[in-house]
Amino acid sequence: MPDTTVQHGDSLPREGALQESENVTHIFIHRNCAQPRFAIVIEQVQRCAAFKAAICLADPHDRGPRTQLNLGHTFAHALESAAGFALPHGRAVALGLLAALRLSGLADQVRMVEDVLSPEPVSVDKEVAWAAIARDKKAERGAPRLVLLDAPGKPRWGVELPDADVRRALDQLIA
Repeated sequence: MPDTTVQHGDSLPREGALQESENVTHIFIHRNCAQPRFAIVIEQVQRCAAFKAAICLADPHDRGPRTQLNLGHTFAHALESAAGFALPHGRAVALGLLAALRLSGLADQVRMVEDVLSPEPVSVDKEVAWAAIARDKKAERGAPRLVLLDAPGKPRWGVELPDADVRRALDQLIA
């Protein structure tokens, strides 16, 4: 499997770890560590899947806690839409995580995402991406409702921020 495909897939278990655990350092193991990569990925995927399954079972109609599984996805889906869906989902989620973590004020986690996932800004139309945010499934009356973290393992959903803050976070993801 190409390294870029693996890197894009790395975003999703890490996104789950940020929601699930107060101690996320274990899931952001640097790609140059001595432990075999396959073993690390299997553990990450198992933990993430178990966490997400428990949330989905507790909220099967996506009306409460299940919303937290969208951490970073408001931005990710906007970038995917603006890219004509040519942007790999994992790459979009890595960028979306950056935006959500920046808006959450979690500088240490931002650095971990940058170090491990190395997301690069994408070349898309900012206005098209902004319009997609307003259409997000969590938006209310065109205003985005975000999933942010008070701290690792402490998600908060339905967060409304000033448009200027959300727009600035989106613009940082675009080349």
